[in-house]
Amino acid sequence: MQKEKLRAFENYLTYIQKVRPETRKTYTITVRQFLRLIEKEPDKPITENDLKTWNTFCVDKYSDKSKVPKYSAVKQYINYLIDEKKILDDSWERKTKRILKSPRSTGLRQQTNIDKLVLQPKEYQKIFETAKSRNKMHYTLFTTMFSIQARRFEACGLWIEDIDFKAKKVHFRPENAKGGKEAWVSITQECLDIIQDYKDNYRGTPEPGEEKFLFLRDGWRLSKTKMFEIHKEYQTLTEIELHPHKWRHTGCTEYAKREKDVKKVQTQCRHENPETTMKYINYTSQDLEKSYHEKFPSINAKPEVPTPPQKEPQPAPQLTPKEYKEFLEWKRNKEMMYQ
Repeated sequence: MQKEKLRAFENYLTYIQKVRPETRKTYTITVRQFLRLIEKEPDKPITENDLKTWNTFCVDKYSDKSKVPKYSAVKQYINYLIDEKKILDDSWERKTKRILKSPRSTGLRQQTNIDKLVLQPKEYQKIFETAKSRNKMHYTLFTTMFSIQARRFEACGLWIEDIDFKAKKVHFRPENAKGGKEAWVSITQECLDIIQDYKDNYRGTPEPGEEKFLFLRDGWRLSKTKMFEIHKEYQTLTEIELHPHKWRHTGCTEYAKREKDVKKVQTQCRHENPETTMKYINYTSQDLEKSYHEKFPSINAKPEVPTPPQKEPQPAPQLTPKEYKEFLEWKRNKEMMYQ
C-alpha cells in the first residue's frame, strides 16, 4: 500500500514537472497537507465536502495573501485528477473555482485607489534618474522590469542568453516563468542599450556557476529578498511608494495607453485570459480626467454638417503630334484674320 501511495504521488510530481522548482515545492507540500486533512490517498476521488473542509481550514489559519498559493495548489491537483487520471469530470474545474475562490481574483477590482498600483511618468523617471546616478545594476534592473513587465522572480532568474539583441526579444524559460509558460516578449532598443552597457562595463566578475545570470550582486545572482531591499531603499530615497510588482503594473498601463488593442497588450504581458489583462490596465484618475475633458462632447456642440465630396481636378488632355500641328495652323490662321 505504501509503494502504491508513493507511486501515485510520483505521477502527480511528473504532471507538474514543467512548473518552476519553487512553485513545484510549494504545490507538493500543500497537496500532501490537503490529503492528510481530508484523509484521502493520492489518486482517489474527492468530494465537494473535501474542498469545503480545505477552504474552512485555510480561512481559519491563513491570511488572504497566504491562502492564494494554498488554493492554487489544490486547484492544480484537481486538474491532475481531471486531465491525467480521468477520475473527475470537467465539471470539477468549475466547482473548484466556486468553492476555493481566491481573494486575489477580486483584489484588483476592489482596489479603490488605483493610483497606488502604478507609477506616474514623473515618478518612474525620478526613480530611473536616481538609480542611474547611484548604481548601474539597479538602473538596469528597474528599466528591464518596466520594459518587459517582468515579475520579481523572473527578473532574478533572467539569463544573458535569454535576451536576443538582434530580434529585440526576451525569452521567458518555462522554469523561470509563472505557471511554467514559455514565452517571447518584445523589448525596446533603448532598454537593450542599457543592458548592453551594464553587461559590458558594470556587471562585474561572476562567481563559479553564476555566469549565466544577468543581474549579479557581488558576483552572485540577485536574490528575491535583496530585490525587496533595493526597492525599499529607493522608496526612502525618492519618497515614492515602490515595490517590485509595481513595474509590471506600470509597464502594462503605459503600453495600454498607446496600444488600444487589448490582444496585443495581453500577448506582451503573457496572460491567457484578456480579463486578467484588464486588471493590469489601470488608468489613473489623472488619465481619466484628461481623457474626459479632451473627448467629452460640448453641451452646445452643433451637429456636424457633412461636406459635399469635392471633384478631383481632371488632368489636361494630351495632344498627338498631328493634333498639335493642326492646332498651330488654326492659331496662325486666326491671328492672320485680325491683322
